[in-house]
Amino acid sequence: MVFRNFINKDYLIVLIIKMEKKMIQKKLKRIFSKTLLMFVILFIISGCSVGINSEDNSISIKSSKDENRLDSKLLKNLYFNDTKTTLDYANIRGDETNFINVILQGVEGIEDNGYAEIGIDLLFEDGYNPGHNSKDPYYGANCMAKDNSISYYKAYYCYKDGSNSFPYGIFIDNFNVNTLYKYTNDLDLSKYDGWHYVSFPIDERFRNLETLNHNWAKKTKKVCLEIYSKKQGGACSNIYGGARIEVDNFNYYANGGYYSPFIGKVILPTSLNNYGNGNYSQLNGLIWENGKQIQESRLCLSYFQTGALTSTTSNGFPVAAFASRGDDGHGYYSSGPLYPGVYKIYVEDTKNKKSKIIYADIYRSYERIDFNLDTFFNN
Repeated sequence: MVFRNFINKDYLIVLIIKMEKKMIQKKLKRIFSKTLLMFVILFIISGCSVGINSEDNSISIKSSKDENRLDSKLLKNLYFNDTKTTLDYANIRGDETNFINVILQGVEGIEDNGYAEIGIDLLFEDGYNPGHNSKDPYYGANCMAKDNSISYYKAYYCYKDGSNSFPYGIFIDNFNVNTLYKYTNDLDLSKYDGWHYVSFPIDERFRNLETLNHNWAKKTKKVCLEIYSKKQGGACSNIYGGARIEVDNFNYYANGGYYSPFIGKVILPTSLNNYGNGNYSQLNGLIWENGKQIQESRLCLSYFQTGALTSTTSNGFPVAAFASRGDDGHGYYSSGPLYPGVYKIYVEDTKNKKSKIIYADIYRSYERIDFNLDTFFNN
């Protein structure tokens, strides 16, 4: 799902001091003014920090340069950077590295759609993601590059019967087919060359290469797996019961590449072992405006687990939950099943184009926060 950018209004503080004629008064006031101004600047820089109390439903905001905007990204809202490219990063593995490989057993808890989709993200030393920057000269090596300006590196499937589309593990390679090979980005459709139209610039040095030798297996520090269990249509992406794993241990060398430990099986929040018995976490509540529950689809809420993770795979690897769901059109919303923990939640009013970030402790199946749209986005 894609978030829209927004920037909160800055508050300008104007200090007007009337200077007296006497020199000593001027000096005293200058000292006072500088001290007060320094205090104001420190206050603005530090921001005001608050949270959500699940017991009394109080909501508070944590402000900072990073928290005050929604980056335009997929559910994986981390590590966006278009000031660097692959060319700026040195290899962290030697020439003996032909690939790195994540060994994932499978996924448990897949619901009635019969399969779970797995998107693969690559992170370099400082968190740079070559799939989050369409200006990267090797961007065409990502599987969704021809249709999106943000892409996963690869995508796989796990099925309800326990099988998957990667029986030999998930490979990160040093080269891949260029999905943008000879694709046009010319806005003049009369010049359309019969391949594919994309709406972002393609690096001319690489668009005519059928294969891109990017050396990502040698540069990648961390591989992230984002598992989408359940999707529904609607104004919001309506994805719930998702799980994210980060793997950064590739120490076993064999067959020309480095392998991760056995990650084991991912047990999704939607697993019947938990969801069916009520042993799961969920946030829900009512949405009010003008003294009554709204009767239209307005809010899109996206949940990302943060902080200490309490849920693990069958082999003990930490796993985080995520979801993105809209309200039901009748003044009620629900996150769907989540792992117990603390969540960073992006709340967007799709009608009035307003957004806000809140944090919530979601440890029980009946956690509740109500939203009053008359005041929520104004605070």
